[in-house]
Amino acid sequence: MKVIDGHAPGLRGKDLEIYIKAGISTDHESFTKEEALEKIRLGMKTMIREGSAAKNLDELIPLMDDNYENCMFCSDDKHPDDLLKGDINEMVKIALTYGIDLMKVLRVACVNPVLHYGLDAGVLRKGYSGDFLVINNLKELAELKTYINGKVVAEHGKSCIVYQPPQIVDNFHAAEKSVSDFFLPARNRKINVIEAIVGQVITGRLIATTIIVDGNAVSDPDRDILKIAVINRYKESRVMIGFTQDIGLENGAIASSIAHDSHNIIVAGVLLMKLSAVRSI
Repeated sequence: MKVIDGHAPGLRGKDLEIYIKAGISTDHESFTKEEALEKIRLGMKTMIREGSAAKNLDELIPLMDDNYENCMFCSDDKHPDDLLKGDINEMVKIALTYGIDLMKVLRVACVNPVLHYGLDAGVLRKGYSGDFLVINNLKELAELKTYINGKVVAEHGKSCIVYQPPQIVDNFHAAEKSVSDFFLPARNRKINVIEAIVGQVITGRLIATTIIVDGNAVSDPDRDILKIAVINRYKESRVMIGFTQDIGLENGAIASSIAHDSHNIIVAGVLLMKLSAVRSI
């Protein structure tokens, strides 16, 4: 039987009890100590996350001292440039600055994931693969060598693995879009707005009054309310449009095809164009 991981930010109370009784064993989305502690008390393992966008390490680390047997570290969506600065190893070092016992921290980082998922690697036991690190000392924790299956795969920060070029997969099948594809006819002056929260994956919801130009609801950079659109990358379909706040753009746009969980194209921003008059798309 496979272990079932959870994904439920802010879930509390009776709904959380039902969720856990359904067999969900972990969650990496807790963003307050109270939420994470409730999940632990109900039998769930808490993954303390520190990714590139969502950062919960400082908030949740205090839980480890008394609940280290039910905690694991998690990076979750860490960008390559951030990985160069460190991953789980950096979380270990930060946890130690909070005065948490080294053996508790190492159990959270190394042992708990192996035991929870029933892996045959990652712990120094008879019959397990020889997967371990050689470090300089227990204070600096600088990695000297990394072993996998008893073989050195990295040494002094350099990979020993022979590079294998990956196969490039093209999953973009959307047709080129025009400006009119991003028009949003205004039904009334009230709109739902997604409130972005810096450093978190959760969002808020606002009701705002929109600006209408030529019958279309448009961005309002003065209030930092910008148009956001989702473009299906896998097949040709209508552009889905809404509004978001706290992006911080006064002109221009930002787009990405890294967008969980479907990884469609998401673009947000404002474009000011001079036609017969200044119009905001």
